[in-house]
Amino acid sequence: MTPSFIPPLLLGASLLGASGLALTAGGAKAMTFCTFGNAQTDTCVYGATATLGDKKITHLYGPNTGSGDVEFTNPPVTPYVYSVDTDFTGELADTTQSYFGYKLEIIHPTNTFKEARLRWLDGVNAPVSTIGKFIYNNPNFTDLIGSTDTNNGTINLTGKRTIYVLDSYASGGALDFIRNDYTQVPAPLPLLGAGAVFGACRRLRRLSDRLPRRSAAGSPLA
Repeated sequence: MTPSFIPPLLLGASLLGASGLALTAGGAKAMTFCTFGNAQTDTCVYGATATLGDKKITHLYGPNTGSGDVEFTNPPVTPYVYSVDTDFTGELADTTQSYFGYKLEIIHPTNTFKEARLRWLDGVNAPVSTIGKFIYNNPNFTDLIGSTDTNNGTINLTGKRTIYVLDSYASGGALDFIRNDYTQVPAPLPLLGAGAVFGACRRLRRLSDRLPRRSAAGSPLA
């Protein structure tokens, strides 16, 4: 599976000298990366960047039909998942073949991507939209890592730290959103899991303190 069209801007783009809006989430777990669909107020512009946790997103192209915003999230209940959601205002009725391209990278020196998952939602009783997700090694979108065109489909990203993503979409008449979920390795412990591990360590230490201590010869120590 290959996209039927690659936006001309991307063919010559190398990210050299790219400039745009830069956002940093600080301790937040969600942000609006950019808005699209209004030429006077669009912030989905080439070179715009945002950082959330140890992930950095850089805008390359689109979305070039409809209006709405792109959300960049890291839900506290799933700290190992980072999501890029293209949320359309209302439901996208335009059936034109369209694209959204961006770069996603891990800033942490040892973490790597594990997998990408594609999801989308059509309106009730609406025809099924045609969605494709293509992930590449390079900004010119020529060195393909993998692709999927199925809802809940996945792409293996084992060992990757920087990827270039191209979402292709044609609404069936009522496209609500397109969502990309990215998992990483190693996955951080959830807060409850970390607490449980800490509690278990404390219990082991208490148990150890209560056990009789013996010398190397096997006799009890005072």
